[in-house]
Amino acid sequence: MQDPLKRPVTEPDQAQPPAPANGKKAKRSKRKWRRKLLLALITPLVLVQIIAFMFSMGVTPARTAYMLEAGEPNVYQFVSINHMSRHLLAATIAHEDEQLGTRSGAFDLGDLQARAQAYFQGKPDPSGSTIPQQLVKNIFLWDDQNAVRKGIEAVLATQFSYTLSPQRTLELYLNYAQFGPHLYGVCAASWYYFGTPPWNMTDVNPRSSWASFRCRTWSSGIPREASIWARASTPPCGTL
Repeated sequence: MQDPLKRPVTEPDQAQPPAPANGKKAKRSKRKWRRKLLLALITPLVLVQIIAFMFSMGVTPARTAYMLEAGEPNVYQFVSINHMSRHLLAATIAHEDEQLGTRSGAFDLGDLQARAQAYFQGKPDPSGSTIPQQLVKNIFLWDDQNAVRKGIEAVLATQFSYTLSPQRTLELYLNYAQFGPHLYGVCAASWYYFGTPPWNMTDVNPRSSWASFRCRTWSSGIPREASIWARASTPPCGTL
């Protein structure tokens, strides 16, 4: 009679074979690959967040991607939002992005979906980019309408919109917007086209409306680059 407390002896041919060493190596390799992929995805987002924080703290580069792509000479001078006409600011928001300051994030998801659908169907853009989207495009990206560039723009704009205040976003946008060949920012544009600093753009002057401003600067009669440099190369916007 067999003792019930005695454990049966496993025959050598019935023993489980040891796990192959290459199986463990494959698992470790997969974990390393996942960590590298996660690091590759997180690192750019962290860098962008650091850059956005620097912009929120007052960092203002003298050149943007659009300026570098256009090449020198470029006419540009930074001007504080405190030295911009309130009529100009209101006209900019009304014409370019009415939800700036009230919207959560860089854009409305419904508008983004409609724009993406129109893009893939080959239809015109139904709404256009918001001010945060235009800002990051002017600073970091290139002038192209492909899906990759628009996707990067959406990610950058989202991070900037949650880091920068609406006032800082508007200030940077008006300083980096292009108003002609090699002509950037409201300081140079207001002096060149209207012969007045941006703080004197008033509602009694119909030329100060943003729509009229942009239409005039990009009209068919746009002046030559040399003329722009001669007339707006030293706009006194930083002397206050």
